[in-house]
Amino acid sequence: MISELNNNRLPFIKGGNKMKKITKTQITTIIFLISYGIWEFYVARWAATESGPIIRVDLVVIYPILILFIFLSLGQLFKRKNRLRR
Repeated sequence: MISELNNNRLPFIKGGNKMKKITKTQITTIIFLISYGIWEFYVARWAATESGPIIRVDLVVIYPILILFIFLSLGQLFKRKNRLRR
């Protein structure tokens, strides 16, 4: 049955024409974004218990890393799309 699906070249089956392999950088970016979302959830809960102003020094480290990986992943994605069009 699977060989029949592969012969039809469905987009969601490995080897299909539309679906391409995701890179390690893109996987890392997804993991970083999910981790950042979880981190922000817990920081928001912690910040609700604080009475004074909160200075988020952690964002000085987190934002540059996230921005770097997002740009790298988007660059890979657009580079791959341009290569496929040729």
